Amino acid sequence: MRAFPRPSTHSRAAGFTLTELLVAVAIIGILATLIFSAVRSSNEKAQQIQCAGNLRTISQAFVLFAADNHGEYPRAATPDDNGNPNWTYEGGFWFNALGPYLGGHGFQQALVTPGPHPQDIPFACPAVPPDQHGWGGAGIDVAINGYMLPSSAHTTPRVRVANVQNPASTFLVADSTAWQVTIPAGSGSPPIPAFDFRHGGAANVLFFDGHVGRVTNGELKANPAALAKLWGTK
Repeated sequence: MRAFPRPSTHSRAAGFTLTELLVAVAIIGILATLIFSAVRSSNEKAQQIQCAGNLRTISQAFVLFAADNHGEYPRAATPDDNGNPNWTYEGGFWFNALGPYLGGHGFQQALVTPGPHPQDIPFACPAVPPDQHGWGGAGIDVAINGYMLPSSAHTTPRVRVANVQNPASTFLVADSTAWQVTIPAGSGSPPIPAFDFRHGGAANVLFFDGHVGRVTNGELKANPAALAKLWGTK
């Protein structure tokens, strides 16, 4: 009679042990976290690039406005003869002044009646959640330097391009939850502007010379001289 081989005492049942399954699940979890982090970082970078591109478009609008207005910038806001801003330029806001150079009627309509896609206008930042866009949801997610280009009546001369002393270091428009930022009255030194550091802890900034850069809260706190130049006080 043929003898059948006896099973080896070193063999084991087919399949994974509980420990192996736990290790596999842990590895999958780590890989999923790494992939999610990489995708999120990629999305944040894409939003920062798109926002910077929007600021360059705004810069071109400023250039066109100045060319049509004796080399002058728009005011942050211009009240009408009764002291009330409205939706026309003479009696409106700086973004209204640029409206004709950024889509005209469509742009104005987006501000008056916020639609479902406010990100279609260049003042809207893609990093801002849809339900948090500025100016009542219309998509004004950037602010003008109200210290350099203050609000004033239409009878007050506007700031001329040639009169900006440090255009490469003075900000014109930046990421902010407000439509303008100004230096509070009575402040002993220029405070850090009310920027929104929404791009990986940094804010996109359009400077008067037309270039777009990035600044962080920490950088501004560590360099008072650069902060003064950023405001245009030095």
